Amino acid sequence: MPPIKCIFCLETGLGTEEHVFPLAIGGSLTLWRVCGPCNSRLGSAADSALSNHLLVALSRARLRLPGNSGAVPEPLLEMLKDGHLASDPEQRIRPTIAADGRFEPILLYKKEPLMLGEQEAERITIDAREGRQRLPAIIARNRKRRGLKTLQPAEMQAEVDRLIETREKLDDSTVQGSFLLDLNPPARALLKIAYELAFLWLGEAYLDDPVAAALRAVVLDGKDPVEAGVQCRCVVGVAEPLALWRGAKDSHVAFAKSAGGRVELALKVFDAFSAVVVVSEDAGRYFARGQDWPGRFLRIDAATGERKDESYGAGLRSEVRALRQRYRRIAALASTSPLAMAVRPGPRKYRGGLPC
Repeated sequence: MPPIKCIFCLETGLGTEEHVFPLAIGGSLTLWRVCGPCNSRLGSAADSALSNHLLVALSRARLRLPGNSGAVPEPLLEMLKDGHLASDPEQRIRPTIAADGRFEPILLYKKEPLMLGEQEAERITIDAREGRQRLPAIIARNRKRRGLKTLQPAEMQAEVDRLIETREKLDDSTVQGSFLLDLNPPARALLKIAYELAFLWLGEAYLDDPVAAALRAVVLDGKDPVEAGVQCRCVVGVAEPLALWRGAKDSHVAFAKSAGGRVELALKVFDAFSAVVVVSEDAGRYFARGQDWPGRFLRIDAATGERKDESYGAGLRSEVRALRQRYRRIAALASTSPLAMAVRPGPRKYRGGLPC
């Protein structure tokens, strides 16, 4: 492959594959105009903050999207690593994920004193799924501490069977936990996506745009967007210009259009984060004065990698058509459902000229 001019450091070198939306979140749009050192730097300084954020990790876990290591994140395990039963704060749990993706808490070992009449005893809590494996060691340890004889294998098996037969079942298995959630949007990662899309859509001339230089300072060097003079709004959730796609939780959406002599770009990552960015203050750099730029639209299905990349107008029209078809299907299903048929009003009857 011939040398390229890197769109970030502007140096000449070998190009590497760069995912505009990170691969770990299902990004399938790539470009080869980023050098190796910049690619590596962006991955650790920008992309990871977005891909590993709890709000994004929840979507990745639901869609089973692996990271660069090949592992699918399990954010529930991190969220509930210090979890406990809601009915018993002293009863800690170990969070696990079953093979079918269900959350399965495992009760951790707990010992508490107990009086049986005038006799001192102990109540032992362990998870029933680990009972037969763990009980022999627990029984042997307790008997040794109390100075009782060692049980023979058959006796030990009988004691284990007795304890399992007399076990108590939890009435409430609700789990509680606490975790920290960073509600600051990963602006550096969102602006990286905006910058790369602006380059793809506006072309080589974009590298000389003053706003592009400001975005590079933010994305590559970590400069504060306000100090760099970048006009942007990065938010948790879906910003208003993207409201049409609120609820398209498995998709990444972006579009750009010219307005008031500027080029503005909006994007969203799942329904977790979104950004609206002025990527150029001078649309005339790219289009003749008075020329109507058709804009660009991009939608990526994170689960399949399928993407739609077309003019803004065409993209908007196809999205509206898809929404109308969806609403028609919902309406058709609702109108033929037994519930809808049961509550559908019958013909009106009139008495004395008044509807009733």
